[in-house]
Order: sequence, then C-alpha cells, then structure tokens
Amino acid sequence: MKPEQLRAVIAENVRTRRQSLGLSLATLGAAVDVTHSRMSQLEHARGSVPCDLLAKVAEALETEPSVLLTPHAFASKKKSMAHSA
Repeated sequence: MKPEQLRAVIAENVRTRRQSLGLSLATLGAAVDVTHSRMSQLEHARGSVPCDLLAKVAEALETEPSVLLTPHAFASKKKSMAHSA
C-alpha cells in the first residue's frame, strides 16, 4: 500500500470511529494534545501520521492502532451488505 493510500485508510477510520463515538474534532484533538486543525488534517489524509500520534488517537477512540490501519475497519454492516447485494 502506498503512503497516500495508508493515510486515506487512517483518515476514514479515524473519522468514522470519532463520529460513531459522538466526539468532535476539537474534543479528540484535546484528548491527544493536538489542535483541531491537526485533527482535521489527519481526517483529510494531509501530512504524515507519526506512530506516537496514531497510538494516542487509537487509545482515545477506544481501539488499537492496527485497527486504524485496516481498510474499512469501521464500515457499518448495513453499508457492506448493500455492496454485496
């Protein structure tokens, strides 16, 4: 997987998980000690994602870093069922 593809996977998973937990970008950013702007960059696959930040974000999202690296890790069952129909 190319770096830009990996950033897109992380972005999708962070955004989906954050929204499912009802967290704002600002709240998640505060939990991992980064700005709202930096969280927005992460969710839009802009810039690199250091391992330390990935670990902090995973903890704040109550998951593991490896899950954030898995394509469509938080895709809803409804969504995936629609694609298989």
